[in-house]
Amino acid sequence: MGAPTKMKGMTLRTLPRGLFLGGLLFGLALSAGVAAAHVGADDEETHVHEPTPEQIDKRLQRVIKRTEERQQNRQERSRDRKRALAKRLARRLNGAPLSDEAVAELRRHAERVAKLRRIRYLGAVDKSYEIVAKVDKLLAKENARHERWWRTSLRGGDKP
Repeated sequence: MGAPTKMKGMTLRTLPRGLFLGGLLFGLALSAGVAAAHVGADDEETHVHEPTPEQIDKRLQRVIKRTEERQQNRQERSRDRKRALAKRLARRLNGAPLSDEAVAELRRHAERVAKLRRIRYLGAVDKSYEIVAKVDKLLAKENARHERWWRTSLRGGDKP
């Protein structure tokens, strides 16, 4: 990947997962020709502003397929995810116990992300590209809000 890209004091390695994935999805959209500029055969720059119906359908099918795969092994992933979360929290908190506010924040974040993912899936099933794109932005926004909360609470604002 080369040198990490700087974004307001953060690198891609320290970017919250949702922001990175949002950027990754935007990059995939660009590589698919959505809102991308390229040079044509006569050296004129041509712009493609709207995704083709085939590109939209392909992306929606990927969302549906991934969601259905995730539903099949949900219990196994849930157990693994809980163990990984416990390890991450222990590292992040340096062994300090979680406060009630931190537990409430984790619950709030999980509920919001779950609702947004469900909306995204239903939008893909309904073949609504606009809904999927809007939910991707909202997921990135929620992940950024959650990371900001952790940073301020670990800095000394509220004890997690």
